Amino acid sequence: MRIITNEQRLQFLAKARQKKSAPEAAKGGKRKRKAETGRVTVPIPNKG
Repeated sequence: MRIITNEQRLQFLAKARQKKSAPEAAKGGKRKRKAETGRVTVPIPNKG
């Protein structure tokens, strides 16, 4: 386990707050999840 100083902790928290306050577009867009399409059933001729 690593021990961090109070100064390092405060720097980390300040950086995290800054990232949170930045608008989404400035951060770089996240990948959008595709909507779940579900299964497509296709009958197979001459099977069973």
